[in-house]
Amino acid sequence: MKGGISLVNLLVYGSLFLFVLLFLSLGAAFWLATFFENVYAGFLLIGAFYGIILIFMFIFGRKIIERKMLHKFSGVLYDEDDLDPKALAEEEIVEYQKTLEDEAIRKADISK
Repeated sequence: MKGGISLVNLLVYGSLFLFVLLFLSLGAAFWLATFFENVYAGFLLIGAFYGIILIFMFIFGRKIIERKMLHKFSGVLYDEDDLDPKALAEEEIVEYQKTLEDEAIRKADISK
């Protein structure tokens, strides 16, 4: 449940961030277009800026981003409050055995 809520929050805030970034980029591109007196130049400069950022992220930031994402989502997916799968399976086995014993006792009482 906690992972689903975190995913929805990521999608909502991420999409809002992308819209803000889109409009800021359009504004910067048109501002640069008035500066260079050429619309294409403004958009090409903004595209080149994002391309350079992307290259730097691939070269330097990939491991940092992966480490942060892994740390964040492992905390969300593997909550320490949850029981580990082995303990949960053992509890289910004990509960199932108790149910079988109760049914055997009921059948013995009915047959008497």
